[in-house]
Amino acid sequence: MYRIIFLFALAFSIEAAIPPYMFLRTLDAETKEPIPCLIRITDRDGRVKGAGRSYNRGTGLPEKHPTRQWYCHNGMSEIKGVYGDLKVEAFAGPEYEMAVNTMHIRVGQRVKLEMKLKRLAHPAKTGWRSGNTHLHLMKMTRPQADHYLRTVPRSDGLELVFVSNLRRAGAEKDYITNEHRPADLKKLNTKELQFGWGQEHRHNYGPGGQGYGHVMLLNLKQLVRPVSIGPGIMRAGTDHPPLAPGLQTARGQGATVIWCHNTFGLEDIPNWMNGTVDAQNIFDGGAHDSYEQTYYRYLNIGLRVPFSTGTDWFIYDFSRVYAKVEGKLTPAKWLAALRAGRSYITNGPLLELRCGQRDIGDVISLKEPGTLNFRALARGRNNFHKLQLIHNGKVVKEALPRKVGGHHAAILNWTLKAEDPGWVALRVDSGFATLPAAAPVTLKGKGVNEFGQGLFAHTSPIYIDYRGRRTFEPATAKALMTEMQSAVDEILQKSKFVGDAQKVEVLRVYADGLEALEKRLRAARD
Repeated sequence: MYRIIFLFALAFSIEAAIPPYMFLRTLDAETKEPIPCLIRITDRDGRVKGAGRSYNRGTGLPEKHPTRQWYCHNGMSEIKGVYGDLKVEAFAGPEYEMAVNTMHIRVGQRVKLEMKLKRLAHPAKTGWRSGNTHLHLMKMTRPQADHYLRTVPRSDGLELVFVSNLRRAGAEKDYITNEHRPADLKKLNTKELQFGWGQEHRHNYGPGGQGYGHVMLLNLKQLVRPVSIGPGIMRAGTDHPPLAPGLQTARGQGATVIWCHNTFGLEDIPNWMNGTVDAQNIFDGGAHDSYEQTYYRYLNIGLRVPFSTGTDWFIYDFSRVYAKVEGKLTPAKWLAALRAGRSYITNGPLLELRCGQRDIGDVISLKEPGTLNFRALARGRNNFHKLQLIHNGKVVKEALPRKVGGHHAAILNWTLKAEDPGWVALRVDSGFATLPAAAPVTLKGKGVNEFGQGLFAHTSPIYIDYRGRRTFEPATAKALMTEMQSAVDEILQKSKFVGDAQKVEVLRVYADGLEALEKRLRAARD
């Protein structure tokens, strides 16, 4: 009797000494191939469990950031130490539905779990390729940074990431991605994920205060110096030069120029008016202003404005740009598509917009009044609240999403009787704003993604030219002129210059911008 009890106790102790073990495979439901993705394991009380040696998705972000609940899974891995009543969730970026499995694992038990991830859309099949135009990493070693770059974008389903150099006196000692150059990033390329290189060219009047602004210079051959301008960032020198010469130098290298952070900065309007900016970022690291403040005003004075976004410090959200590329993906081809306006931005919902055979970024030229039929579609894993069609900055039609299997979808059809120039675009209105990476508040409910971010998505426009004219709103033009004049006043009040030549060079940018806008105003009156 004692022998039986002893053997039973011995067996139990041996089992208890063996760590519970889950062998997890995540497969694309269609191809049956392993797919990198994000996973979360929670117990019966909703507490997040670790995922063995899997890489934490929130690496580099604040301790309570929602991304820290998720782990990067490479498609096949052993997860030790998890047991009890468990829920396992898995998804791969915005293009897949959530897969969920519940199970009970005993102490010492070894189980195999296979989860099939179903696509809700496949943008790459029609040429739409995803990219992040704004990324830096800090407070890591070089091997840690390389591991982050290999792991996080792939688990998020990103296909192209631009890693950029930037400077700030003192703090830059921790900016590990400043060590990367094109050759280093090329070594990280795989069939599924590519990297591009650039810099953030910028000026501030204080540590975080507005200055001339921040601009991404992507696909550079070499750094444009000074990388950062002025004593507000570099603790030395003057507030000279303006950003404009750096943008022109980058253009001379064949680089793409993208204004950062929506309306942040004083030099955005004159550089758009002077034709030295190729695209406009929004929600790249924060929630500065709105579509109406930047995109719509520029569009309503006849500018072609491609929409773009990124994440700035670490990849704290799913924010990305889809650009339509013909053939094989390369950074140069992707940027060319972005400059052409064949783009849409999103942190979740996937968009489609067409007018007959015309696609996002196309220009429809009419010589006489005509009827244009627009068709729009949005799909997303999470309920995105509303899908809206925008004409010349105004909502002209909207639809509510409905549940389709494991995702949400909405369709819009709209007919425009065109007898004036204009533009049409598609957007999602989730009812929430995006949050900066360090925001202490986590949004919850409809219109929010898995990282607690308010959902957004917006296409670049389809343009309508009528009898050779683009849309032009004189009131908007005058408001932009007033802003440029106010910027000049602020510069004269805050800037430090040595000699009149430096001041004149900075103010010349605004004089040229005002002249360009006045020229458009005169043409509109004629």
